Parts: sequence; C-alpha cells; structure tokens
Amino acid sequence: MIFFRNKILVASIISGVIKGVSMLTIIALMILIGRYGGPNALGAYSLGITVLTIITLVSLLGLPTLMMRKVGSFFHHKFLDVDKIRHGYITALAITVGINAVIAIVLFFTADFLSIHLFNSELLVGVIKAVSVALLPIALITLHSNLIQGVHQPNFALTMQALCTPLFALAILVMFLSFGGESEQLASLVMNYYAVGAWLVFFISFFYWLTIAKGVLNSFSIQHVLKGGVRALLKQANPFLLAGIGIAVLNMTDVLMLGFFSTIEQTGLYSAASRLAAGLTLVLFSVNNVIAPKLASSFATGDMEAFSTYVRNATVLAFIPTLILVIVIGLFSSELLSLFGENFQQAQWIFIVLLAGNLINALAGPVGWVLNMANCEKDFQGIILKAAILNVFLNFVLISYYGALGAAFATMISTAAWNIHSAIVAYKRLGVCTVVGLNFLMKRGRNE
Repeated sequence: MIFFRNKILVASIISGVIKGVSMLTIIALMILIGRYGGPNALGAYSLGITVLTIITLVSLLGLPTLMMRKVGSFFHHKFLDVDKIRHGYITALAITVGINAVIAIVLFFTADFLSIHLFNSELLVGVIKAVSVALLPIALITLHSNLIQGVHQPNFALTMQALCTPLFALAILVMFLSFGGESEQLASLVMNYYAVGAWLVFFISFFYWLTIAKGVLNSFSIQHVLKGGVRALLKQANPFLLAGIGIAVLNMTDVLMLGFFSTIEQTGLYSAASRLAAGLTLVLFSVNNVIAPKLASSFATGDMEAFSTYVRNATVLAFIPTLILVIVIGLFSSELLSLFGENFQQAQWIFIVLLAGNLINALAGPVGWVLNMANCEKDFQGIILKAAILNVFLNFVLISYYGALGAAFATMISTAAWNIHSAIVAYKRLGVCTVVGLNFLMKRGRNE
C-alpha cells in the first residue's frame, strides 16, 4: 500500500510541476494580452480558445479516451500488444484527420460570418481563421497524448498536450513585444502563433508514439477502416463522445454565452478570473493524470483491491493541497487579478465563486476517471449530459440578471451537481467511495 502511495505521489509531483508550468504559461500569455490589448483583446482570444476546445472535443468523437483505455488494457509489464490496438489506432487516426480537416476548411471560409453575426465583433475574424489552422494538429495531439498516457507515460503526454503549444505562443509573443511590436489584432496574432506551435508539437508527439508502438502502421488497411472499423470503433466510443460533449458544455458554455448575451469586455473579465481559479485544478489533474491508466490496468486484471487503493490515496493527495491553495489564492485574489490590469479587479467576486466550485470538484476525488476506466462510461455520460443541460439553463437565466457573476454561479452549481451524482453512482456500481475522508472511514468500518 505504501509503495502504491509513494509511486503515485512522485509521479503526481512531476505531473503537477508540468501542469503548473503549463498554467503559469497560459496565465502569462493572457496577462500580456490583457495588458497590451485590454479586456476586448483578452475576450476575443478566450473565445477563440473556447471555440477551438469545443470543436476539438466534439470532433474527436470520444476516441482519445477510448484508445487510452484500450492501450492501458493491453499494456502489461512494460510491453504493449501492438497487434490488439493496431486497427483501432489506424481507424481512429483516419477518422480524426478526415473530420477535422473538413471542419477546418468550413471554419476558415465562414470566419467573417461567424464573427460578425454570431458574436458581433470584427476582432474575432482573424482569431477564428487562426483557430481553423490549429484545429487539426490540436486534435491529433490530443489523440496521441492519450495513447502515450495509456502506456503509463502520463507526464510526457501532459507535456505534449498542455505545455508545449502555449509555451511556443508565449515565447513568440514576448519576442514580438520586446522588439516594440504593436498590433490592434493582438488576439488573432497570438492565435496564429498558437497554430504554428500546435503543428510542431503534433509532429513530435506522432513520431514519439511510433517509437513506442513499433509497427503500429504495418498492414495499413483502408478497406478495414471503411468496411467495419469505423462503425465498430464509434459504437465503443459513443459514451465517451457524449460525456465529452457534456464536459465541453460544462467547461465552455459560460464563456460562449457571455460572448453571445453580454459583451467581449465581460467575457474578458470572466476569462481572467476563470483562468486563475483553474489553478486549483492543478493538484487534482496531476493525480488523475497519473492514476487513470493504472485504474484501467487494475480493473482489466480484476484487481479491485489495487483499484480501491489507488482511489483512496488519490483523494488525499489531491484534496489537502487544493484546500491550502484555496486559502492562499483567496487571500490574494485582488492582487492576482490586478496582474491582468487595473480593470480586472472588478472580477474579484467572480473569482471567489469559481474557487468554491473547484474546491467541490477536488472534494469528490477522481470520480470521473473511476467511472470511465471501470466500464461505467455510460453512467458517467448520463450524469454529465444532465449537468450540461442544467449548466446551459443556469447560464441563460443568471447571465441575463447578473452578467459574468451569474455565469460563475452557474458553473459552481453544475460542478457540484455532477460530482455528487458521480460519487453516488461510483459507490453503488463499484463499491468504491471517492469522496475524501469518507473512503478511509468506510474502509476502517469494514475492517473492524
């Protein structure tokens, strides 16, 4: 048990450092955009990233999570059974390239219409065109990062997926500004840097995956893909797709609906507060990033004792540091928001409400991964979709009355709803309690 805990702890610390650097990179990028372009530029950039993220999640059809679980199931004793994942990988790759290439072309040629008629802002024209260029490589990075994570290399996968692209964009932006560069279209400029970085990172992740899964592209059969591969794989991935759509709605509805029903400035204020509050997810994400493939492996081999141990240790490793972060970040909320500029201090209450929502998320533990890695993805899908509907309704009602603060309350309430519901289902279906503290009390009760 101690070995399990120490192993998770070390890997989680490394993961936390990588994710922390990634978060700081994104915050630094947003600070520069906010300071040199103001709330409007930051709002336009945030909307662009939101559009990119939502399209990517939906267009991937749940395939990355499915393939990660498949790879984790066929990876034992540092050996990957390539034959058992070859056709699935080739099919997933073909689907990803085909769908995202088509969407990217459509998005590029409709950028003017979407920007002016949907979001009422010409600032978004260049941003959406840049998003269309970044779409395909970001989708492929997501797919290959999940595959690499499946062979128990979560930290390299995290580096590829979360750090390298924004770091590249930040480095180029710093160079641009240091040489006295000025641009009224700062948001679209940064998105173009982001797109270039995405293509570079994709090639790195793709070739690294090929070194792990040697021969995975052998016997490439487009006939297999067209005849039965697509239908069979999509059927398996469908629960992950629907859950992914739900998660996208939960994570992105606030920004999109603010952009639609409010102003770009309000969107910028909310995005700054949301990005800072997301710092709380650092520890939980780091732990989940490490244990996800381990949960898949232990469940596949029927070792529920190890499965439960991973869950119990993960809850403690994630919640205590998160609670400390809540206290520290809350005390310095005004100072942190002022980093984006003087106008951003008015987002303090938005920030505090979002902190509360993220603390509830940590309290429930790695419940989403527990369900997804234990063949309960359909249960998780239903939970997330219900929470997504609740989130859209709350955003629609609360934004009209309270603006960005209403969006924050909508996010907090829907986050609490899906975490509590998921924890109940995990206990009923698997006998595993994910809520911090309760799982150890229940284990002690059973032992006595």
